[in-house]
Amino acid sequence: MSRSKVLDGVVYVFVCLYAEHASPSYFIATPREVRPRVREYRTRGILNYGSINSSQFKDRWDKLEKALKAP
Repeated sequence: MSRSKVLDGVVYVFVCLYAEHASPSYFIATPREVRPRVREYRTRGILNYGSINSSQFKDRWDKLEKALKAP
């Protein structure tokens, strides 16, 4: 993932999968929140789990609802 590939008008839902019988965690972010968290390298870009593992993103389904209501 590179910053240039983060699209406006998209709500990003990152899913962290755990062990087979454990429930996944969901992290919801807007493009404005994702771009500064992407670390770019010569051959790739990375969004580090630690940069989104907070209450600002975890289970923030309200961001998706807000985007769906936007004109």
